[in-house]
Amino acid sequence: MQISPEQGQCMALLVKLTGARRAIEIGVFTGYSALSVATALPDDGTLLACDISDGYTRVGRRYREQAGVAHKIDLRLAPALVPLDARLAAGEAGRYDFAFIDADKAGYDAHDERCLQLVRQGGLVAIDNTLWGGVGRQARDRRRHGGRAAAQRQAARRRAHRPLAASDRRRPDAGAQALKAAGVRASRVRPLQESPVMSIITTRDGAEIFYKPNDVFDGLEAHHIDLST
Repeated sequence: MQISPEQGQCMALLVKLTGARRAIEIGVFTGYSALSVATALPDDGTLLACDISDGYTRVGRRYREQAGVAHKIDLRLAPALVPLDARLAAGEAGRYDFAFIDADKAGYDAHDERCLQLVRQGGLVAIDNTLWGGVGRQARDRRRHGGRAAAQRQAARRRAHRPLAASDRRRPDAGAQALKAAGVRASRVRPLQESPVMSIITTRDGAEIFYKPNDVFDGLEAHHIDLST
């Protein structure tokens, strides 16, 4: 529900390092993470903050005002896909610099996909609680779905993360072809050039951070792909 001070400091640092001006947060709760991001944004920066609870988000209102960042935070009380899809429909794909996802764990895949469209090349997407309960998202996916479908998705993920041979790196569609061979639907496959580079932070419940590259990152991409059925 609430991020740690260490996570807040890390997010503020990432916002500063990327020179972010426009950011997204999914899951505001009482507003500590929004405060961390907003204070790191420049004075003309904006944070699209999405939550469904007026009661929880109201708690942080006076702190945003005391910190002098209330004008940076555009709070939207609605399921996150509503404002995210509205931004995409308005032609704002690639217009954001940073996104933080920390709500509705079952909706992470959908939120992730929208944020990766909205964030520019060279931007970051951070996803909280990816080691929640001591297991990663893939393990929770197996528990939730079970059976052959989960085993097929896991096999496809292993193939997707397998390092590409030097000769294959010259082929722009090499990663996509490997996934198609693994039985992944073509509509779910993201081309190699668009595959974000990923790192995991193990503080508290863990967080995944995705960098959306400008081009192929020397063959070291982590292919984060929606393999849900």
